[in-house]
Amino acid sequence: MHFLKVESDSCTGCQTCLDVCFVNAISFDENEEIPFLAYPEDCQICAVCEAVCPENALEIIPDWESRYYPEILSTGRRS
Repeated sequence: MHFLKVESDSCTGCQTCLDVCFVNAISFDENEEIPFLAYPEDCQICAVCEAVCPENALEIIPDWESRYYPEILSTGRRS
């Protein structure tokens, strides 16, 4: 599964990342006051959350090994 790395020292808790996540994969931990990837299987690895973070506190770490790729993409050309 994908992982959301959060620099807790940099994160201000503005929750902008939650607002822009179009699949609602990110939630906010009220106790820790930082976002987390609540639904990693829904994450589309679009990295919009990274791009809009005013403090550059987020990094999406994709898990390419478990990602499904259709055969046509993994083999290149059709025969």
